[in-house]
Amino acid sequence: MIINSTKTLLSGLVVATALSAAQLSMAATDPISVNLTAHQVVKDSKGAEQLKAVTQLNGAEVIRYTATYTNHLDKAVNNIAVTLPIPANMSFTGSAYPSSALASTDGVTFKPMPLTQVINGKTVKVPFSQYKSLRWTIKLLPAGKSAAVSADTKLDLSKS
Repeated sequence: MIINSTKTLLSGLVVATALSAAQLSMAATDPISVNLTAHQVVKDSKGAEQLKAVTQLNGAEVIRYTATYTNHLDKAVNNIAVTLPIPANMSFTGSAYPSSALASTDGVTFKPMPLTQVINGKTVKVPFSQYKSLRWTIKLLPAGKSAAVSADTKLDLSKS
């Protein structure tokens, strides 16, 4: 089973100058629903991460997109492939949760991170700014339970 959050993510979640703590979800009547949120990642005085509502972006903030998948069936679902696209005006920072995410520069072919390419006969890492989507496999989603995947991004003014 493949669930793709592209339509949900791109339906107004990201606005370059002002984001609110956005929450989008599919209908609860779907066998598996997705709830997508965006929060600013800030560190407290002890260095611990805190998530807060996004009110405005100046380009330095880290925005964490989290897609929470909930199984509304009365039985477990196995091996669900879920995809989280990186919004067009954002760049992936390299932080994905869980870290087992596969990445893609075209939204079609997914490979383990870090992605590499051959330039002039030399293998080099693909810059995170070129990552377009991340994909995870949720091995087991029990009946009535949820699982979440997340990716950290930053506003990329060069893409605006």
